[in-house]
Amino acid sequence: MKKNKKVIFNGNGYNDEWIEEATDVRGLLNLRSPPEALTMYLTEKNIELFKIHHVYTEKEMSSRYEIMLENYVKTIKIEANVMIDMIYKQILPAVGEYTKAVSETGVMKRTLSTAISTEYEEKLQEPLTPFQRALLKIVVLFVVGIVFVGGLGSAKGGAFAQLLNNIGIYGVAAITLALMIVIRIQGEPLLDLRKAAAGMQWDFIFLYAMAMVISSLLTDAETGIAGFIIRYVTPIMSGLGSYWFLLFLALVTLLLTNIGNNVVVIFTMASVVTMMAGQGMPINGPLAICIVLWTGLVTGYLLPAASVSAAMIFGCELTTSKSSIMQGVIMMTLWLIALAVFMIPIGLVLL
Repeated sequence: MKKNKKVIFNGNGYNDEWIEEATDVRGLLNLRSPPEALTMYLTEKNIELFKIHHVYTEKEMSSRYEIMLENYVKTIKIEANVMIDMIYKQILPAVGEYTKAVSETGVMKRTLSTAISTEYEEKLQEPLTPFQRALLKIVVLFVVGIVFVGGLGSAKGGAFAQLLNNIGIYGVAAITLALMIVIRIQGEPLLDLRKAAAGMQWDFIFLYAMAMVISSLLTDAETGIAGFIIRYVTPIMSGLGSYWFLLFLALVTLLLTNIGNNVVVIFTMASVVTMMAGQGMPINGPLAICIVLWTGLVTGYLLPAASVSAAMIFGCELTTSKSSIMQGVIMMTLWLIALAVFMIPIGLVLL
């Protein structure tokens, strides 16, 4: 236990600080791609381990490495060929059909009468403006950057590969945004921060940010919330059994979803379930996460703040607050019955 304690971590495993601690402080491996991970089959330490316990010989380890690597390469090649096939058989023909339809419409209008305007069709066939061409180049540059960083950044060794690894996808996004701010076409920037900020739905961004903060606090060892749940809640939940625990989880999620915003509730409850499963609590983790997602996405109708759909229902002139609340109560009751009678028992059998 003392020798391998460095692999144990009870904090937020999705935080970049954990990656730095794992690699720099604890000396753990950070294998970011299948080819990089598969090379572990060929390390002397692992080969010796399998040989001592008479699991695999060195040749068997080597053959498994080659077979799995070949499967990975073939899978990537198949996906690339499917993408190329989709472009040639679906996207390009659709573009051709659309262009043909626009052209024929314009010609028929002119044939029928010169008084009929074809301005719309002619405008659709106009070449891209300098602004549109610049945006298209930026998009292509962003996609190429992600592929480049994801491919070469995962390669072992080399200062350049390490640089790409440090940049990462977020770095590519930041560079792309910086270029859009700096590059000016006809005196106008590609990205006007004021116009972009005016079009942002800041309420949703705030909700998502709040959900991420709450999730982080729940899983952070320093807040003590994780320790409280493990010390007091876990023993109670363990005594309920899988069925009653999942039903209780659904009920809590159902109530919270209809009182608060469903996005925040989903993030929070999913973090709690993940934390309990990570502490070895005997729960059906995949089914519990599914129940949280289903309940959070389907049943947020009791109050306007529960979800976007609820806000639209309460704001509709054809409904009253009383009828909307009654509809929410009926939805909650039917969903709880469906979970108790069908979904949870079937889920426990399948998962």
